[in-house]
Amino acid sequence: MRYLQNHPAEKVGIFSTFEYVYQKVAGIGKRFQGRSSGEFGDLTQFKSSFGELQSIAVSPACAKAVEENKISKIEIAQVLEDLENTSAENFSANKSKYIALFNRMNEEINRYCEK
Repeated sequence: MRYLQNHPAEKVGIFSTFEYVYQKVAGIGKRFQGRSSGEFGDLTQFKSSFGELQSIAVSPACAKAVEENKISKIEIAQVLEDLENTSAENFSANKSKYIALFNRMNEEINRYCEK
């Protein structure tokens, strides 16, 4: 365990592997239920991407932009919560909305946060 504390890249690799296995198992389960595993994979990927945006938005690099209301941590958190509570089918029907939100929020972070 101490090894993982001293080597964060290894830790990320291990947890990424667990997430990948979860996605594959969940995808198989969705296929047995007659649902598209592709929709589930897309939803999982968007949750991950918005989670990364949220991590960046709460970082010190974005503190000034958040303070000046150029970036809304609350809006990112709300979208992430919405994604957590939506079904793969609902996500698929509203995918273009989530793509537009992600692109806008990502652009704001790239523009206003310190590099």
